[in-house]
Amino acid sequence: MRDFVVRSEPLLTPVQVAERVLIETLSKTDAEDGNLLTFRGMPGSGVDRVLQTALEYARENGWLDFFVTLVPWEREVPYSALERVCLKMSGLRYLLEELSPERDPVDLGRQVLKSLDEHFDQDERKILMIFDHLEYCDPLSSVVFRYIVMRATARGANFVLGDSLAFPVDLGDELRQAVYTEPNAHLFVLPELSASDIVAVIGQRAGTGIAIGEGERVRRLTGGRFEAVNAYLNSVSEEHLADLAAIRTLPSLTSARMPGAPPLRLAELSETMRLAAEVCALQPDGVSMQTLKLVSNRLGVPFSVDTAVDGNIVVMNSLTGMLHLYDPLSAPDLLERTDEGRLRVIHSALADLTFGNESRIQSVLATPTIDQQIVTRILDTSADLEANGNAQEALELLDVAVERARTCPENVNGYKQLLRKFGHVFLRQFSPVQYQERIGDFAKFAESDADFGFMYLCLRTVKAHGRLEARDLRLEYMAQPAESVDHEFMQAEISRLELLSAAQTGPETIPAALQDVQARFGALVDREPDDPELKWINARGRLLSIGSLVLAFSVVYGVATNADEEARKLVGHALEFPDESSDALDALTAAGLVLGSMGRIDEASEIVSMARARHVRAASAALIGGQLDVLDLDLAQRRGDWDAMRSMIDDAYVRAFDGMDMPTRIVVPAFKSWLLAVDSTRDEAERYLTVAKDADKYIYPGHAMDMMVLADAEITRLRDGAEAALNVLEDADALSRNQLSRRLLGMRIELLAQTGDHETMAELWNRIQAIHESKGAQDTAEFAWLEGLVLIGRGETDAAREVFAGGIREARSKFVHAKCHLQLANLYAGERGGRESAMEHFKQARIAFRAIGAKVYEDEAVDQLQKLTSSGQERLAALTPRERQVATLAARGWRNKEIARELSIGVATVAFHMSNALQKLGVAKRSELSSVIG
Repeated sequence: MRDFVVRSEPLLTPVQVAERVLIETLSKTDAEDGNLLTFRGMPGSGVDRVLQTALEYARENGWLDFFVTLVPWEREVPYSALERVCLKMSGLRYLLEELSPERDPVDLGRQVLKSLDEHFDQDERKILMIFDHLEYCDPLSSVVFRYIVMRATARGANFVLGDSLAFPVDLGDELRQAVYTEPNAHLFVLPELSASDIVAVIGQRAGTGIAIGEGERVRRLTGGRFEAVNAYLNSVSEEHLADLAAIRTLPSLTSARMPGAPPLRLAELSETMRLAAEVCALQPDGVSMQTLKLVSNRLGVPFSVDTAVDGNIVVMNSLTGMLHLYDPLSAPDLLERTDEGRLRVIHSALADLTFGNESRIQSVLATPTIDQQIVTRILDTSADLEANGNAQEALELLDVAVERARTCPENVNGYKQLLRKFGHVFLRQFSPVQYQERIGDFAKFAESDADFGFMYLCLRTVKAHGRLEARDLRLEYMAQPAESVDHEFMQAEISRLELLSAAQTGPETIPAALQDVQARFGALVDREPDDPELKWINARGRLLSIGSLVLAFSVVYGVATNADEEARKLVGHALEFPDESSDALDALTAAGLVLGSMGRIDEASEIVSMARARHVRAASAALIGGQLDVLDLDLAQRRGDWDAMRSMIDDAYVRAFDGMDMPTRIVVPAFKSWLLAVDSTRDEAERYLTVAKDADKYIYPGHAMDMMVLADAEITRLRDGAEAALNVLEDADALSRNQLSRRLLGMRIELLAQTGDHETMAELWNRIQAIHESKGAQDTAEFAWLEGLVLIGRGETDAAREVFAGGIREARSKFVHAKCHLQLANLYAGERGGRESAMEHFKQARIAFRAIGAKVYEDEAVDQLQKLTSSGQERLAALTPRERQVATLAARGWRNKEIARELSIGVATVAFHMSNALQKLGVAKRSELSSVIG
C-alpha cells in the first residue's frame, strides 16, 4: 500500500474505510513486527477520529498504548514534542533533564530506543504509539522521531501518526519517503467528504430517507468536514432526526462547534482575512484565491495572499487550492455580524463571478429589497426553468427568493406570489419532503386561502419515510364547502392522498377511500381548473391512476380477479393520454407490476420499455414512478440476467430516495444486498440489508417486497446455516405481504431439502402450485428445480430427473439452469454408476453460476466436484495392481480378449478382475471407467 488516497465504498465514508483498514492492519500485526501508519488530511477531514479508533482498539485488545497530542504554541520550543512523549511514557522521564538545544538529537534517539528495548524485555504486550497533530512537531524533536520511528517499527512497535495536508512539515515529508522503502509502512490521505459520503454518515445516524434529502444541505453547512458533520448531528436530538420537518425548522446551529475551533474575533482580523472568512461562509463549497481577489477589488479591500489564510480561521486545501472556513459551523455567526450592505456587495460580486442558477441566486441575495419588478422577473425565470426541465433549479431559486421576500414587509403580496409559485412547483415534482422548512410560511395563510391550505396540507401530510400523517386535517379540508372549481380539484387531490394512506394501512380501509376519491374526480371529468398552475391535475388521468393503484394493491393482497385482462385494459387507456401524463405513466407501471407478478415476463418487459420512454417526458412526477426500477430489477432477476441488474442497480438506488415511493426505498437496497450475498460479498450485503430494514419502518406492501426477506435469509444461511435461515423465512411468512411470495416459499423448500423435512416441503409445494393457479402464472418452468427436490423427497428419483432436465431445456433463467444442473448432479452422485453424469452436471453448474456471478453457488458446485474427484481417487487406490491394469486398459476401450493377450492371462481371469474393479469403483458398466480412471 503506497500513498493510498482513501476512497469511499458503498455506504462507507473515507474515514470509515480508513478505520477498517487500520483495524485490519493492526489485527494482523505479529509481536515481532511493527507498523508505521501515517494518516494525512485537511483539518476536520477525520484524521483525529482515525487516531481515536486506533487508541480504542489498543485498549480493547490489551496493548500498551501511548497517545501524544502536540499543540501549536510549542512548535518553536526545542524538544517540546519529545518532552510530551517522555512525560507520557514514565520510563523515559529521566531524559527530561537532558532535553536541551545543545543535546545531539540522534543521541537522544538512541536513548529512547534503548528504553524501548528495556520495555520489550519486561512487558510482552504489543505497544502502540499514537501521535496527533504531527504538523506541530518542533524541528529538534522531528529529528529524534525520524530516528526512533524507523528503528522501533522494525523492533515490533506500532506507530499511528496524524499529519495535516494544510501544514506540511519536514517530519511528515520524511516519513512519507519512508513509506516507499519500509514494507510495513503505510500512508493514507483522507480527502474531504463528498456529498455521497455525507449522505452515508447521516444515513447511519438518521436513516437513508433523511440522508438523501439532507445531504446537500449538511454538506454546504459543514464544508465537507467529517468532524463538522458529526458535530451537526450531535447537536440535533434523536427526536428531530426522526422527522425531516423538525430538522428543517431548526434555528441556527451555532451551538454545534467543531471541537478545538478558536473563537472568532473579527476586530483582530486583517481586512483580507475577514473578507476571506466572509466569502468562505457564503461559499461552503470553497473559494478560489482568484475569486477572493476579485471580490476584494469590488469592495476596495487591499488583497494579500499572505494574510488571506491563517490556518485557524481560513484554511487552504492543498489538494484543490480552495479556501474554506476551518470551522464551517461558525458561518451563521460570522454572517450575522457582517453588515448587510457589505454582504450585498459580496453577493453582487459573486453573481458576476458565477454562472447559471448560482449567479441568479446570488443576484437575488444582492438586492436591497424584493420589489414587484424583481418578483415578476423571478416568477418568469422559474417558469422558464421548469418548462425546460430544470424544476430543481427553479425550486432552489424560489426558495432563496421566498426567504429574502419574507424580510420585506413592504411587499407582502410579492412574498405570497413567490411562495405560491414555489408551492406549485414542488407539488408538481411530488417531493414535498425536500422542503419541509416551508411549512411555517404556508401555515400563515392556510386558514384564509384554500390554495395555501392545500399546499400546507400536502406538506403536513407527507412526512419522512414516506409515511402519511395528519388524517384529521385531511378530513377537515375535504369536508369544507367548495369555494370554486379549483378548490374542488384540490379537495379531490387530497382525497387521493387519503386513498394512498389507506393502501398503506391495509385492504380493509381501501373501499371507503376509493369510493370518495372516485366520486370527487368523477364529478370533475368534464371540467378543468381555472388556475393555470393547477392544470397538471387532470380528472380523467387521476381516475386512471387511481384504478391502476387499486389493481396493483389488489394483486399484492391476493384479491384480484382477471388481473391480466385488467392490466391490458390499463395499458390501452394509458396510451390514449399524451406522453407527458404522469397518470398514464402510473397506469403503465401498475400494469407491468401486475403482469410481472403473474410470470408474463415478455409482456411486462414491453410495458417497461413504453413507460421508460414516457418517463423522461412526464410533466410532473408519477405517484409510483419508482416502481419502474423495482419492476425492471425483478424482471431481470426472473430472466436470470444478472448483468442487467448490476448495470441498473446504482442509478436505481439513488432514484429510490428521490420521491415519495417508500416501497422502492426498501426493495432496491434489498436487490443490491441479495446480489452481493450470492456473489459472496457478505459484509457489504449486510450493510445494504440494514438500509432496507431501516426504510421498512411501516411494513409497507408492494411489488417484490419479498426481496428484503430473501436477502436476509441468504445472508443468514451463509453466516449461520440452513436452520437459522428457515427461522427468518418462517417469521416473514407471518406478514400478509409475504404469504403469496413464490420466491420465499421456494427458498424454504430448498433449505428444508437440506434438513430432510420432506413432509413440509410437499406442503409448501402445494402452496406454490395454488399460487400458480390463482395468478394464471406462465413461468412454472422457473420452479422446476423445486419440483424436482420435492419428488426426490417422495422417492420419485426418475420423475425428478426428468423435471430437472425439463428445467434445463425450458427455463429462461440462467440461474434456474444452473440450479437444475446442480440438483441433477447431486442426484446422479448418489446413484451407483452415476459418477460420470454427476461430474458433467457439476461442471455445467459451475460454468453457469460463474457466468452470472453467483460465486456462493459456484463454490458449492466446485466443492461437490472436488469431493467426487477425490472419492474416485480413493476408490482407485483400493484396486489391486492387476485390477488396476485391467481397468486402465478397459477404460481405453480394449476388449477382454485384447487385455488377456496384452497381460498374458486368461479371458476368464480378465472378467474376474473386471468385475471386482467395477464393484470397487462404484460404476455399473465399463463404459463409465474413463470418468474414474481418466
